[in-house]
Amino acid sequence: MNIRSLRYSLCLAVAWGILFAMSTVSGAEEPKLLPMRTTAGLLNPEEPYSLVIGYQAQPETRIAFRKYLTKEFIGQLDRWQQGGVLQNYQLLFQNIAAYNRYPDAILIITFPNFRATYNWNKIEEERPGGLSEDGLKLAAPKYSMITERVAQRFVQAADPSDNVIEVGYYNINDSNLYPQFIKEYVVPLWDNWIGQGNGAITEYAVYKAMDAFLFGREHTQYVEPWQALVVLGYRDADAYTNRARMVLKSYADLQTNVRFNYWTAKEHRAQARQQFTIAFYRQIGSSWK
Repeated sequence: MNIRSLRYSLCLAVAWGILFAMSTVSGAEEPKLLPMRTTAGLLNPEEPYSLVIGYQAQPETRIAFRKYLTKEFIGQLDRWQQGGVLQNYQLLFQNIAAYNRYPDAILIITFPNFRATYNWNKIEEERPGGLSEDGLKLAAPKYSMITERVAQRFVQAADPSDNVIEVGYYNINDSNLYPQFIKEYVVPLWDNWIGQGNGAITEYAVYKAMDAFLFGREHTQYVEPWQALVVLGYRDADAYTNRARMVLKSYADLQTNVRFNYWTAKEHRAQARQQFTIAFYRQIGSSWK
């Protein structure tokens, strides 16, 4: 094949590609967010990155591990924050051992930028998962995931020790639509809950695994052990018990919100709820204000 024929073939291939793309878009049922491949798969590269680490202890070391986290590890996290190693942190401990196969503890670290995230490698060289030698005798990291924070809000709780923190793991059906779903459906819903009564919930956060952004819908099934992690803090056990009533009131309050109502009917397209699992945690420490 000569050069002229090769150029003709390439031009023809490009033309067919454009026509195929146009026909695909015109036949779509609703607009889709395009993958942000130029930003390493992240939707908002200017936003802080987060590292989520799950820790698992043996039943016989679980109590001692909690004491270690409460004293030594919290002190170390505070020192790392003061030294600029991390921006903020939240440390959670599960109420019931081995519930839903969730880790005993979850650490969520936020960094100011990806360079700081990458510099965590220096910590890992001496302290896997951030744990000291004493900590590693009691537990080990179960997973570590670099994530992007899709949504977050904290409201000062009257008594944080009363908070019931629900942690949910999600698998995503469409990773390109998921952030839009969170923004237009989940955030208005949770903001409404914050405004109900004395504040039914005091915090929420959604963390999306970076790989799920990078590879797009066709590859999200390969992101393990989860693709999105949701932290939802209820004011107390009574607020959690009344969540069904909160949902009904929020649906009534948001009935004129067009985008919210769209997702009410279509939310299964953004999120595979059949693979949704939850567990309950207590907060050991947090630098979020």
